[in-house]
Amino acid sequence: MNKDDQSKPDAFIKLISERQIQLHVSDLQLSLLMGHKDTKTVEMYKNGKLRMPVKLIPFLSSMLGLDVPMLLRIYLSMYMPDLMEILDPLLMTDTLTTNESELIQSYRHLCKNHEVRPVILDGKNIVALVVV
Repeated sequence: MNKDDQSKPDAFIKLISERQIQLHVSDLQLSLLMGHKDTKTVEMYKNGKLRMPVKLIPFLSSMLGLDVPMLLRIYLSMYMPDLMEILDPLLMTDTLTTNESELIQSYRHLCKNHEVRPVILDGKNIVALVVV
């Protein structure tokens, strides 16, 4: 990550920060629940000086009420895109039909690291993607 990128929050950190605001969870509360004595580490995560360890994803998801696979997918896409490219086809289950698989791939492509909820509009043929 270059110095210019460090000044802008990435999609992962942006999602965490937005969710904190929605739930009224301060950086201090987040830090203490993560086992830190103060906010320095969380601040370093947020300003890009330190990458949050992937092992915190399940905890963070639970604490902020976010879907673990969705948050992990965003994390891997942002910080480990080569690994995500390898894992993505493996994470698809064998029980999906070709059409279901294509729908999921299209959904992931359209969502691009944003939390998006699909909505069936007419109960039959129209599906909308709503940014949460």
